[in-house]
Amino acid sequence: MTTPTPLPERLLASRVVTDRGCWEKSSNNRDYYSRFSYKGRVVGAHRVAYEVFRGPIPEGMCVCHRCNNKRCMNPNHLYLATNKQNIQDACRDGLAKGPPAEKREQSHCIHGHPLSGENLQITRRGRRHCKECQRRHSRDWKARRRERAAAPKPEGSR
Repeated sequence: MTTPTPLPERLLASRVVTDRGCWEKSSNNRDYYSRFSYKGRVVGAHRVAYEVFRGPIPEGMCVCHRCNNKRCMNPNHLYLATNKQNIQDACRDGLAKGPPAEKREQSHCIHGHPLSGENLQITRRGRRHCKECQRRHSRDWKARRRERAAAPKPEGSR
């Protein structure tokens, strides 16, 4: 019976170093994250590399790429961030799917409120919303709901 190859050696043996210094897994599809079998599961190779070379990943944290190469597993190119920070970085770098570049660079909403600071909300999908407009929409919706509840009901309805 052969002894399993230690994980760091498996990671290093499966890599191809690009001209930018990225470590890419040699056998993966170029359009997706590199995958690796680890602790009985198939997971992102970048997460495995981070755990092996840097340490544990705290719950709720993402392993992100400084090089913006989703196939890279070079621990020097990886860092931890919250999901919100990861989305903001992707938007900043023009990688987020969602609003076109013009929308990402918009400084004010259609009602003239600034899309920055405390008035800006970025969703999990990287979309930008004006908090003032959201408050106004919620206030109007609640008022319409109260009006409907207070209106007399026609006979025969519940």
